[in-house]
Amino acid sequence: MAKKEDSRLPQAGDFQLKEGSVLDGTRKYSYFDLFRYSTRCERFLLVVSLLVATAASAFIPYFMIIYGEFTSLLVDRTVGVGTSSPAFALPMFGGGQQLTNASKEENNQAIIDDATAFGIGSLVGSVAMFLLITLAIDLANRIALNQIDRIRKLFLEAMLRQDIAWYDTSSGSNFASKMTEDLDKLKEGIGEKVVIVVFLIMTFVIGIVSAFVYGWKLTLVVLSCVPFIIAATSVVARLQGSLAEKELKSYSDAANVVEEVFSGIRTVFAFSGQEKEKERFGKLLIPAENTGRKKGLYSGMGNALSWLIIYLCMALAIWYGVTLILDERDLPDRVYTPAVLVIVLFAVIMGAQNLGFASPHVEAIAVATAAGQTLFNIIDRPSQVDPMDEKGNRPENTAGHIRFEGIRFRYPARPDVEILKGLTVDVLPGQTVAFVGASGCGKSTLIQLMQRFYDPEAGSVKLDGRDLRTLNVGWLRSQIGVVGQEPVLFATTIGENIRYGRPSATQADIEKAARAANCHDFITRLPKGYDTQVGEKGAQISGGQKQRIAIARALVRQPQVLLLDEATSALDPTSEKRVQSALELASQGPTTLVVAHRLSTITNADKIVFLKDGVVAEQGTHEELMERRGLYCELVNITQRKEATEADEGAVAGRPLQKSQNQSDEETDDDEEDEEEDEEPELQTSGSSRDSGFRASTRRKQ
Repeated sequence: MAKKEDSRLPQAGDFQLKEGSVLDGTRKYSYFDLFRYSTRCERFLLVVSLLVATAASAFIPYFMIIYGEFTSLLVDRTVGVGTSSPAFALPMFGGGQQLTNASKEENNQAIIDDATAFGIGSLVGSVAMFLLITLAIDLANRIALNQIDRIRKLFLEAMLRQDIAWYDTSSGSNFASKMTEDLDKLKEGIGEKVVIVVFLIMTFVIGIVSAFVYGWKLTLVVLSCVPFIIAATSVVARLQGSLAEKELKSYSDAANVVEEVFSGIRTVFAFSGQEKEKERFGKLLIPAENTGRKKGLYSGMGNALSWLIIYLCMALAIWYGVTLILDERDLPDRVYTPAVLVIVLFAVIMGAQNLGFASPHVEAIAVATAAGQTLFNIIDRPSQVDPMDEKGNRPENTAGHIRFEGIRFRYPARPDVEILKGLTVDVLPGQTVAFVGASGCGKSTLIQLMQRFYDPEAGSVKLDGRDLRTLNVGWLRSQIGVVGQEPVLFATTIGENIRYGRPSATQADIEKAARAANCHDFITRLPKGYDTQVGEKGAQISGGQKQRIAIARALVRQPQVLLLDEATSALDPTSEKRVQSALELASQGPTTLVVAHRLSTITNADKIVFLKDGVVAEQGTHEELMERRGLYCELVNITQRKEATEADEGAVAGRPLQKSQNQSDEETDDDEEDEEEDEEPELQTSGSSRDSGFRASTRRKQ
């Protein structure tokens, strides 16, 4: 049983800090922590890929050896005097025969054999190195992709688990970018970059070892030049990478302008802004052009300097190597031959170059570690209000009795401002309670506390006598339907947007909710009906239609509590009437909390609560509050005077406009919607009035 548990994949919660431990949000992760979501088999395969890359790196010195032997024998056989140099690699492919004072014919044949052996040996080595490198990189990338796939899912799950307070304080983070850019960086750092770095470093190591085996004196001299070669190659590689990144950043900024222009193309056309946008785009391309020129200049100068150092090192090595060869030319057992000179020189210099080339890849691994730091901090962060947690009570029955008791609250993003200061409000089951007051008094805050987006600093929010903190978060939100001021529709069909409220809803449930939300008729008039695409953020339909679809989405989940947060404040009067009719129907049954912008929509609510400075200043019915002639009465009078003034100004300004646009398409659309309104008899027989909010709800309760 223990073995089975050890072999399972790590889950997000396995790395979270336990209760009582300190989480400072800056936990450090090492490079090896990036492989935390890999299996044992994947770790084993990664080690195999690194060993394969090491084996592939041995072929770089091998090429130097076989080339050096062929060069040395070519010289020996051309001279034709004495004994030819011994060979190690060429004899494996039928060449490298050692001859003493051979004839011209023998030497010519030996040259042909050596050339053939060199060609076959080079071909075999190239194919073998290609296969080994391909295998190593393929293994590493497959392992990395498997891990990234798991991390991607865990990251999204962790994001969905976080509480709203964390989103408020992390608003500067681009989470979509983390899902793409950071994960791509992480993939590179735990995939092919590891193999490439190991290959390049081991090329240097094995090259140095081979050089010492063949001739340690010459190797020491060549090694004195290695730091300069590594520094020059590394600087050039880093410079190219840095300038390329700046160039891409400039092009990215220009691309953002293009995206902004195309997303608002109607506004650009309306104000004839084509030339202005072309100029703005051109200005943003200037930094990219300048960076590209610098990149070309610096790269050219850097490469020139790098190759200058390499050739100076080669000159030094050749001078000293020839000296050693001449000193030993008459000895029977020569250590330094032209082959040794070529092998040592190129093995060390190419190894040093490869070590310099490894610098940007090592930097990519460091970038991957930094990206993992950001991702894993989010994955490991325990949420204070976890909507996916299975803990908490799930009562079988819900009456809808809500009580805000002694609530004190500050938003995490604004800890210096206390929004609610000991507020207490009681809402009976089935009641419609409206919250009014000046902006910032805490109306919408109560809606969010009811959904448990936040927990109060002091006091409690109770549903049927149970503190919301004791209830399962997912269950609690399944009992609540929400309609906000600006509803969000997803880029899918109308039916799927409504089904979002309850994934298990049938088509009949969706149509029933749509009828209750006063939107079934206009949906069925569309060519594709409920299969009509609404576009991104519902751009293909009007504001009133979006709002009614949002109401249907709230109703399809059959909520026990309905929250309406200024659901009609952003609509024109015609759309407001239709949406208000839908809200009247929706409020029949569930306990309803309303945040009102237009007071005329809540005059018949069961209770109106006037908030001021974070506490309840007044509460009662519309008639009771008007009789008291307090704050609510004063606000109603101000609102009525303002609406009357706006109506008079609109009537005066609307006369010439109405004459000029008498047959406009917009009026045609309004007429069609008026016909739609007339064809909904169920709204007229429900006892509701379009001009007064929640009258049907009140009559039912009386």
